[in-house]
Amino acid sequence: MTAKTISTLRASLFLFITSLQSQESISLKGNWNFRLDPENIGLVDKWFEEVLPDDVSLPGSWMNRESETR
Repeated sequence: MTAKTISTLRASLFLFITSLQSQESISLKGNWNFRLDPENIGLVDKWFEEVLPDDVSLPGSWMNRESETR
């Protein structure tokens, strides 16, 4: 590789890392209600208009909730 190619790669990498750092993130922390939808009917049946029966607290996982209820 030439010095110019290396310089270009460094500049590109810098711009890429800078763009990643400047992207905003949205926290999902909190309590969320949900319902599993294995038949993929939630949108058609407008589940978004209902109070969903299951809940999870984030950060966390469904697996943590399962172990707590045993």
